[in-house]
Amino acid sequence: MRQERDMGRRLAPVPVRTETTGEDRADRAAFFTVMSLPALAFADWFVMATVIRDVQCERSGAMDCGGSPAMEEAFTTGMLLTVPALAVQMWLIGFAIRRLRDGPRLPVGWDRSRRGGRRRG
Repeated sequence: MRQERDMGRRLAPVPVRTETTGEDRADRAAFFTVMSLPALAFADWFVMATVIRDVQCERSGAMDCGGSPAMEEAFTTGMLLTVPALAVQMWLIGFAIRRLRDGPRLPVGWDRSRRGGRRRG
């Protein structure tokens, strides 16, 4: 029997990882989240300012809708409301990234070893 040789060495199989792990997916999601933060913050501010401006126009009537003080108020209030909205969104994104990294979890009291994931009794 002849062994396959390459330059005098025996060829050995090399282990190759073919699937994506949860940590890889979590790293990619975290990278894209950080890169999209400015766009997310701008979108939050734009939505908040638009909603506040619409409420001001409804409350004060159509004649007072185009004034500069109202725009200033919508601009600053929108900025102030953007910070907590962005914080909540980042918490939810962090929760989703943690879930990607750790994998799905069963509810408390459920046994993974039983067929069908039945409840322990």
